[in-house]
Amino acid sequence: MASPAGNRSSKVTPYDLIFGFTNTEVYRIPSKGFKARMITLAVLNVVLIIGILAYLGITYRERQRNTRRVSDASYQPKSQRAFWLFRRVDRSSGKLIIPNHRILGAAFGIAVAVTWIGLALNSIKVFVERGAMRDSFGWRAFLLMPMFGHGWITVWTSLTTFLMTTDRHSTFTVSSTLVNIFFIGVFVGGLGMAIICSCVNFSEGLKFWSAYLAFKARLENNDAAYPALPADAYNLTLQQAAEVQAAGVRYFRSGAYTFGPCIILALAIIVVNMAGLFLCRVLQKQIDYNKEQLISAITTEHQLTSSLVQETGMPRRPSTAVLKRLSLSKGLSPFESTASIEDFNGKRLSASQVRRMSKLDARSHCKDRARTIIVLTRARWELLLFSINAAVISMFIIGILTYLTIICHDLTIVTGTFSRFESAVYMSGWFYTTLSLLTLVFLLFQAFQYRERARTSVRTLGGDLGGGTSSNSVGGAIPAAQAMSETGAEPIVRPSHSRSCSFALPPPPLDRRGRGESDVTGRRGDVTHLFGRFANAWARRNASINSTNTKPALGVNMVVERAVTEEMAEEEMSATTSSTEEQVTQEKPAPTSASQV
Repeated sequence: MASPAGNRSSKVTPYDLIFGFTNTEVYRIPSKGFKARMITLAVLNVVLIIGILAYLGITYRERQRNTRRVSDASYQPKSQRAFWLFRRVDRSSGKLIIPNHRILGAAFGIAVAVTWIGLALNSIKVFVERGAMRDSFGWRAFLLMPMFGHGWITVWTSLTTFLMTTDRHSTFTVSSTLVNIFFIGVFVGGLGMAIICSCVNFSEGLKFWSAYLAFKARLENNDAAYPALPADAYNLTLQQAAEVQAAGVRYFRSGAYTFGPCIILALAIIVVNMAGLFLCRVLQKQIDYNKEQLISAITTEHQLTSSLVQETGMPRRPSTAVLKRLSLSKGLSPFESTASIEDFNGKRLSASQVRRMSKLDARSHCKDRARTIIVLTRARWELLLFSINAAVISMFIIGILTYLTIICHDLTIVTGTFSRFESAVYMSGWFYTTLSLLTLVFLLFQAFQYRERARTSVRTLGGDLGGGTSSNSVGGAIPAAQAMSETGAEPIVRPSHSRSCSFALPPPPLDRRGRGESDVTGRRGDVTHLFGRFANAWARRNASINSTNTKPALGVNMVVERAVTEEMAEEEMSATTSSTEEQVTQEKPAPTSASQV
């Protein structure tokens, strides 16, 4: 027995050749730099996870800070204060389910990053170190599931918010039940279909790996017993090799049946994602409208200040109201001179000017308008980034899935070069990670750009501006959850909306026309004209805003206009009335005052 063993150690047996050929076909020979590329991919996904957690931390801290600033936060329902996963929002056709795209999207994004990290590290173990391939089948099979979940959560939030925004003012309504069934059905059904196909692919991979291990054990036994083998040992070995090859063909072709149906879900993401872009257009119209209103308010404020200065005159000491308006106009004005204010009609406000006005300490309508512009701008940017990210990734995934379906069906993924195999399997990971990091950088940038400075407790609009809502949401421009009536005795509780959804709708306005407050025509119209109120249709028809391209319908139809309530006009009206009475009292001659007494 020693002689055959010595001869076997010095010669290459047929079973050695078969084993080497099979091992090369199964493991492939990786191209140069494959290990470095996989390490880089894993590191990028680790950075992506850290960035996602940092972004969630920033937004959560901002939300908590705004919540602590609100004294009446206890009036808000706990379910609405939390809003971790989803919420049900009332609309004219029923209750609409809106998922929290930040929490759920971040969860799916982290899941995608974890799967790519696992696949990259496992690929190094398999193709470089020639380790076991069992885990690799699982990473490949379930790799696309979090991607689909991430994209579908984004478009689900975008479309439902868009429908909720336009439902009350459109010529037709869409049933909330149908919308909920559609999104939940496609989300659950699409992911369920993809999971079933992935399980089939994973099962075929395990069968292939079991067949390969059995074939490898037979080759090792035959090689150890060579040449003392039965006559049919070689034929049995070839037969088992054919079985391994057939199992490999079934595994790779099952990829075609796995990746092919997933194209349907990616197409649905692209089609429905257009609603997010439509909502971005709505928000842009809102921003333009509020900028026009802000320019009009600045111009009117400057004209009023100039007229008050002329009336008071230099020798006389100006009243307290005049001094207040002078300081307010000075603080609000983002321009260099009086001429620049007068000649500014028709021009656009820069972002720095709007931010400067929004951070003023003085309480003013212009400051509220600037805050509204910032909230809408941030919401639009976030929605635009999420929508473009989901659409581009879905288009790329469709291309990759189509390519994988073709090369898996004709087995080019096996017979071709390793570079083709690497591009088919790992290219989507590179693209998804790079685009997600780029989107995350923009999100972090706009989060820091539009962040709010810590303030002292200054009451505005029935509480601190924002009313407990995060400034990263459209609801951040809404007043506090509870506002007092003009008598101070009647509490008006407003429905609270989530601070997590970046484009959640504000609560409906408080309509007090039934109490006769909107029937006043004289002084109320002057106050409305001075302070640019546009929530009421009557006031909007009688207001002069010095803008040729303003669309009056936006004053009612859009989102934020419904959040500017009666309290602002009443507060400003009382301030204007008191200042006017004080001015009239100072300017009236003595005989007139005596006669009145």
